[in-house]
Amino acid sequence: MLTGTYAPLIPGGITGLVIFTVMRRMGSVTRAVTAPSMPSSSEMMRMMNVPTMMQGMGFSSGVPETLPADITKSQFVILRSYRQGYKSPRDVSKALSMDRKEVDSQTSALASNGYITKDNKLTSKALELLS
Repeated sequence: MLTGTYAPLIPGGITGLVIFTVMRRMGSVTRAVTAPSMPSSSEMMRMMNVPTMMQGMGFSSGVPETLPADITKSQFVILRSYRQGYKSPRDVSKALSMDRKEVDSQTSALASNGYITKDNKLTSKALELLS
């Protein structure tokens, strides 16, 4: 005698197979309907901690709360851009969407304060600040 999952096949043939398949899938449909609903997009963003993720990708300013007296927040952001590999004030101004003249003046201020060399290379003072 056949029992178990093949029992519906004997009396109904193909019809039994179709009914068996539908009934079997109804269990999975029922589980899907009664499962907890998906969180809203705002809840998902909160769970993923978007500001921290964006900061890691370079989208957020990430400026420390306390900076030395001889550097401003905008100079810090420009200094970090040089650390990321930008070679000239022109490249930095494009990357940060800043006015080129402003980047030039801030870069010269960074050089006069000893954070970068005349070739826009970082000094040890800049590396200590950025780390």
